[in-house]
Amino acid sequence: MCLLLFLFVFNAKKVIIVLFYLIIIFSISCVFINNSYNESITVAQDTNGKTYIKWVSFNVTYPALKKAMDLDILSNNRTGYRYNWIEILSYLGAKYGGIFSKYKESDMDVFVKRLEAGEKVEDITKDMKFYTYYLQAYTAVLSEFVGNYKVQVTDKEGNIQWKEEYGLKVFSPIAAGYNYNDYDDFGAR
Repeated sequence: MCLLLFLFVFNAKKVIIVLFYLIIIFSISCVFINNSYNESITVAQDTNGKTYIKWVSFNVTYPALKKAMDLDILSNNRTGYRYNWIEILSYLGAKYGGIFSKYKESDMDVFVKRLEAGEKVEDITKDMKFYTYYLQAYTAVLSEFVGNYKVQVTDKEGNIQWKEEYGLKVFSPIAAGYNYNDYDDFGAR
């Protein structure tokens, strides 16, 4: 009864049109909200039913990468818990659904404190649905970036020796003196 009165007071066509647009806007927003969480990872199945990662968006922010890497490197030569930067980033990836624009340093700090308190990564992440997928994906991307390497050093007598170090191993593939400029037409001016 009230609805009919409302429709007669206000032009019925206008009310129906407004309701129609509101339903469309609501439907579109629900689709975007639902897809935004899972857009960073796509899981597929082969013919044998085994699942594998088909696509992962790697959009980890520099601050998250840097802090996780620093924790890994600094923990290498100390006693106590040895951090694995890929496990830290995988935890955050699973927590944020791979959307690192949500990254907060405090989330990493909480995870690290739990590890320092003696909790195991497996126990902390056991209820995280996509942790193993992010661990696999981030391992594929980052596995050889940090680790042991040898660097050539010269001692006081001028002898060249190889010293083992632990840290960031990757480098820019562009040699010194060969600067790179990005042009849409491959460098033609």
